[in-house]
Amino acid sequence: MLGLGADLSAYADGWARLGRAEITQYAGDSYAHYAFIAGKDNVDQNIVAHVGDMQYVRDGKFAIGFGGSYGNETADLVGSEYTQSLVQSIFASFSFVINPLVALRTTLGREWRDHDSFRTMVNVGTTVNF
Repeated sequence: MLGLGADLSAYADGWARLGRAEITQYAGDSYAHYAFIAGKDNVDQNIVAHVGDMQYVRDGKFAIGFGGSYGNETADLVGSEYTQSLVQSIFASFSFVINPLVALRTTLGREWRDHDSFRTMVNVGTTVNF
């Protein structure tokens, strides 16, 4: 399955404006997913990221997955780009499917910037397919 999308996220100091292209390969109760993400973050740095994860779905209702990401942030300085930071992460996700269109999802992860531990990530959200 192929997908295209946009991510507009509001932060205290501005909006992140990102585009994404995704591919998902299903195999029985499991699937693998890859996303290429590019755009501007909330402080106008250029973002390029690669995200991959694998999920296992049990009884069509519960899913557990693991994945990681690799990307960089660059800043425009007087007409040339310079790499601001290398960003890497690993994460685990857990989902509960309410119906084929709606799922609740939580993700726990760890992020590194320039090989230094940066933050722990905890996300809780709803996925809506249409």
